[in-house]
Amino acid sequence: MTDTTTTTPYATQDETDSETTDAPFEGVYPAMTTPFTDDDAVDHEQLAANARYLERAGVDGVVPVGSTGESATMSHDEHVAVIETVRDALDDIPVIAGTGSNNTAEALSLSRRAADAGADGLLLISPYYNKPEPQGFLDHYRTIADEVDLPQIVYNVPSRTGQSIPVDVTVELAEHPNIRGYKAASGDLNLISEVIERTRDEAFAVLSGDDGLTLPVLSVGGTGTISVVANVEPERTCAMVGAALSGDYDRARTLHHELSPLVRELFAETNPIPVKEAMHLRGRGGPRVRSPLSRLSEDRRESLRELLAAYDERAAGTLDPDGPRPRGGGRRMRYGDADLRLTEGVTVIHGLNGSGKSSLLEACFFALYGSKALDGTLEDVITNGEAETEVELWFTHDGASYRVERRLKSYDGRIDHQCTLESTDGSDVTRDGARAVREFVTELLRMDAEAFVNCAYVRQGEVNKLINATPRERQDTIDDLLQLGKLEEYRDRAGDARLGVEDVLENRRGRLDQLDEQIAAKEDRDLHGRLNELESELGDVTDEIDRYETQREQAKETRDAAAETLETHAEKREELESVESEIDEIEASIREAERERDEHRDAIRETRERIDEIEAAIDDRLDDAGLDAATETAIADRRAELDDREESVREELDDERVSAEAFRNQATNLAGKAEDRTERAAEIESEADDLADEAEAAASDAEDAQASIEELRDEADGLHDRFAAADADVDRDGVADERDALRDERGEVRERIAELSAELKNARERVEEAEELLAAGKCPECGQPVEDSPHASGIDGDRERVAELEAELEDAREREGDLDERIAELDELASAADRLDEIDERVETLEARVEEKREAADRKRETAEEKRERAADLREEAEETREVAAQKREEAEAAAERVDELEASLSAVDAAREAVTAVEERLFAIAEAEDEIERRREKRENLDEVNDGRRDRLADKRERRDELADAVDEDAVENAKERKADAEQYLEQVAEELDRLNERREELQNAIGGVKGELSELEALREEREALGERVDALETLHEETSELESMYGDLRAELRQRNVTELERTLNETFELVYGNDAYSHIELDGEYVLTVYQKDGEPLDPEQLSGGERALFNLSLRCAIYRLLSEGIEGAAPTPPLILDEPTVFLDSGHVSRLVRLVEEMRGFGVRQIVIVSHDDELVGAADELVTVEKDPRSNRSTVRREDAADLDVAELAD
Repeated sequence: MTDTTTTTPYATQDETDSETTDAPFEGVYPAMTTPFTDDDAVDHEQLAANARYLERAGVDGVVPVGSTGESATMSHDEHVAVIETVRDALDDIPVIAGTGSNNTAEALSLSRRAADAGADGLLLISPYYNKPEPQGFLDHYRTIADEVDLPQIVYNVPSRTGQSIPVDVTVELAEHPNIRGYKAASGDLNLISEVIERTRDEAFAVLSGDDGLTLPVLSVGGTGTISVVANVEPERTCAMVGAALSGDYDRARTLHHELSPLVRELFAETNPIPVKEAMHLRGRGGPRVRSPLSRLSEDRRESLRELLAAYDERAAGTLDPDGPRPRGGGRRMRYGDADLRLTEGVTVIHGLNGSGKSSLLEACFFALYGSKALDGTLEDVITNGEAETEVELWFTHDGASYRVERRLKSYDGRIDHQCTLESTDGSDVTRDGARAVREFVTELLRMDAEAFVNCAYVRQGEVNKLINATPRERQDTIDDLLQLGKLEEYRDRAGDARLGVEDVLENRRGRLDQLDEQIAAKEDRDLHGRLNELESELGDVTDEIDRYETQREQAKETRDAAAETLETHAEKREELESVESEIDEIEASIREAERERDEHRDAIRETRERIDEIEAAIDDRLDDAGLDAATETAIADRRAELDDREESVREELDDERVSAEAFRNQATNLAGKAEDRTERAAEIESEADDLADEAEAAASDAEDAQASIEELRDEADGLHDRFAAADADVDRDGVADERDALRDERGEVRERIAELSAELKNARERVEEAEELLAAGKCPECGQPVEDSPHASGIDGDRERVAELEAELEDAREREGDLDERIAELDELASAADRLDEIDERVETLEARVEEKREAADRKRETAEEKRERAADLREEAEETREVAAQKREEAEAAAERVDELEASLSAVDAAREAVTAVEERLFAIAEAEDEIERRREKRENLDEVNDGRRDRLADKRERRDELADAVDEDAVENAKERKADAEQYLEQVAEELDRLNERREELQNAIGGVKGELSELEALREEREALGERVDALETLHEETSELESMYGDLRAELRQRNVTELERTLNETFELVYGNDAYSHIELDGEYVLTVYQKDGEPLDPEQLSGGERALFNLSLRCAIYRLLSEGIEGAAPTPPLILDEPTVFLDSGHVSRLVRLVEEMRGFGVRQIVIVSHDDELVGAADELVTVEKDPRSNRSTVRREDAADLDVAELAD
């Protein structure tokens, strides 16, 4: 196999975790489908694979057993089993289980069981069908939230439940600590927006339940989506929601529009019918849905298939369902344009660690299998900073040559993936599209990407993969490579068929035993004997019934004959009465008709008289109408003449009326104008008079003000004289200050007077007291006798002090008097000074007023004169206008007279027309009267003819009356009555007996019918028993065949596996001996379950894991090479296989082990392996190479380059240096 690659990527890419928030239930939660097997059982294996696929795709959680999971068709045990399977399949993301019901108790039970099964949250659809009131919703959800301590989501989907949850209810439920979210599937964005607005203060998530509205819901504050489309396109859905939540709405809109066609297609029929079909097309389970749903229609399938193919062509990367979940970007080396040819033989790709050797192999692997070969997404393939990448691979397999080209281009946040495959050897092989190319490569190489890795591609780090695998994993891997897994699948199908046959067989055997019991019970009852007895008794009863019925018929005939006689006589009597009545009616009709004929004759006479009167009246009106003769032509001509005259007069009348009205209006308007001008002149004259009066008043005010000024000046002169006459040198401006100073001094003097008065009083009291003591002969100070007292002479000093105080007090009082007089004088002068200030201000004001009033008087006199002149002009204009108005009034009167004349002419025309109309009406009345005469004459003739017919019929009726009177026989009537009574009495008696006999006969017939029915049932049971016996025999045969088929597949698989084990054990020992032959180990044993055991030389067995690291590595390489040999040789002989690829096989080997690896490579060449590719940094392997590819990395640009060399020309030592 020859490989050539041209590659520009890979680049180092780091993926950062998205920022977390406190919002519950944020992001993408796929509403999982439930896959079913062909017999409607839950396919738990596929369910687990789907869950792992979604987790690796990056969703934030999953929602099983909801509406999309067909929960309505599943039992409670199936619900719980699905939840457990999904929970066990996942590592980190939460499981939100659908547990809603229209029955609160049932929903509570399901919720409790879901919690026990490991659910992380609950999705509760609103109670359907019952249509509860708001309080019912609240009680339902609160009951579950109180009892089950898990986060819960309220699910509103009125299209399925028939009723929308009111917003008020949702807002109230959001307050419960366990109700953490709301799935919005009402399709009403206004309602959803209101829920978001009113729950923003709560830790409450609002998730879109409608894929078409996910982006709008996120844009108004939603936190994520419970999505159907995410089952098919999880990465794209996660990218759209992530972009919206991070605020990148441009990218979110782009992804939304990319998903929209798929969303519409997935809801073209009832969900989950289309999505299960889509997952089937994507290899995620079968399309089966449980009844009453049915599979997607054929035309829709084709449309969906084409749409998914288009998505695959431009997919942003898909993930292998069994690979690891990507947790960040991979580390990939960056290449420029590189062209590398790998030829047959051994090629060693050599270089330092980290130089990018493995990336070349990964490029080949990616070229073959596309995104299935990646651990990450297609975005990881593109070099950092680049917009596109191209990978091409030329290869040869089984004699045919092919070329694969893959082009990746990043734009608008997505990856466009173009892929083509074509033959290069002239054969007509082409494939377009990533899936088509991958399927072709899988079929060509007889292995998919996983099998390729397990067989031909020993990847770095997986050297111990098969040793560390369990025997079961090892068995599955090898069996799948050798196509033995199909046999196990066939055996399982045969086993399922056998079990199905057993169920049916047991059911049929039970029915067979039941039939045997039923047949025996019926045979023990002697049904035929019972039938004979009943039929004999039935014959006797039937004979007696026949006899009574014969007698009854005879009695009926007698009764009917008598009744007929009575009826005949009654009919004749009735007819007689009818004929007599008709005779009376005919006679009355004849009389009435004769009366009408007389009335018509009188009316004709009266009408002729009225015609004569009308003709006379016409003659009287001819002159008034202006007619010469009363004819229709004359009347028509006269009418035309009057119409013309009226039209002419009316035209002239209209003109004259307009003229008269115009003249009147002009006269009125002119008179009004004259009156207005007169009034305006009067008003102006009045205004002039007012202004003259105001001027006189202003002049008078000026004179009064001037007089006031003179008076004030005289008063000021008198006040100035008072200052001049004052004895002190006091001026007008300083008088107030001097007065205030004297007032202060007077206050001080008064205080001194009060002090002196108090002191004088005290001194006088001391003198008086001393004098009293002296008078008593005692000392005034010590109270001793005067002759003995040393102080008796002190009273003289007190008397002196009294005298001094009296003198000082007298002086102070005199000073107070002087001050009072001076202050009074100054008060008068101060008042005069204040008055002088007032006079000065008043004089200044009055002088200004005098000037103002004199100016106003002059101005108003001038204005008054102007207004008088204007008033005179207006009176002249008013007089002229009155004269014009009088002229117009005369013209209006003349026009009015002409209008009267024309109106009189019209009245004459109207009178003439009335006369013409009267003549015409009378002519019409004459015509009607003549018509009436003719009608009445015809009616008289008709009535005469009718009466003639009536007279003839009257004669016939009288004749029939006479015949009927003769035919009535009263004796025959009495005889018929007696016979009828006897017959009726017998019929009553015989009816009772017949009823009794009929009841008995019916009882016997029913009993016979019952016996016959049981006999029929017995026969049917025997027939059913016979057919069922044959069916049981056939089922027993089928059961044996299915058991043999199941055993055959098992035996064949065991036989083929044993052959593989034997052959693999042989090749394994040969290879192991080659690479690790020594004295320590004897051989390797491989049992039928692929359990490996290594035996030492002493016979002691060892588990391969007990080997050293290097030994395990060589052991694993031996096992992988042995498997490769077995697969290449095949069961039937040699089969083409891909190149053997060893990626860093020396990781765990020392130098001694590496040399043995070289021997293994050479041995594999000897076994006929045409192409071996080894990636290694070890220099020893270079010696085993036919061709050497050297990989180097430029540390400055971080780019790797490849160089192809001939190994024979290389010096290994130099290479090591």
